[in-house]
Amino acid sequence: MLLNVFAGLPMRHAVRVIVLVGIFLLQMETRAGRALAAEQPTTHPGEGNGKIRVEIYLAADRAKDLDAIRAQFATLGIHKVQPQIFRAGRPPWNIAIGHGIPAEVARMAMALAVTYNQGITYLVSETRLMDHYIGIGTSLFDELFQIPISPENLKRLQDPALDTAAFHALYQELAPLAFRPSWDPLVRSKAGVP
Repeated sequence: MLLNVFAGLPMRHAVRVIVLVGIFLLQMETRAGRALAAEQPTTHPGEGNGKIRVEIYLAADRAKDLDAIRAQFATLGIHKVQPQIFRAGRPPWNIAIGHGIPAEVARMAMALAVTYNQGITYLVSETRLMDHYIGIGTSLFDELFQIPISPENLKRLQDPALDTAAFHALYQELAPLAFRPSWDPLVRSKAGVP
């Protein structure tokens, strides 16, 4: 029967049609799988955290702390922790948190950044990040995407009362996509940084 449908078409057109139908069916299967996954609730915290990727940049004197850092992420089901050690100097005091990161994981990452990287003074805009990405002390992003954050606003972001949606709404408010450098007085004044 399939041959009867393509009997009048040249072979190259028949192949194109078959490939396009195959791509369409694959997309439908993928969408159905995503919809099914979205309907299934997680049974315990940390179950869906296996896809989170953490890149942490540390000063050379903090290399000995890697096992403790990995262990803390492992308690929440995160095993993709990729450390980078600065040979000289210190990594930037920034943090990058993707939109798909649960609030409890984000708060823990911020606490680790404060403990092992001496603080957080910049947030990287979510619009530049993969959904399941955390970068601590990263030097991968241009300063246009690093938005200054005041200590008061950092405390607001670390509030345990924030659920994931509220956390990310506040994160986006504090670190909007700005096409102005972080040292610009306008950007600094909006962030509450002198």
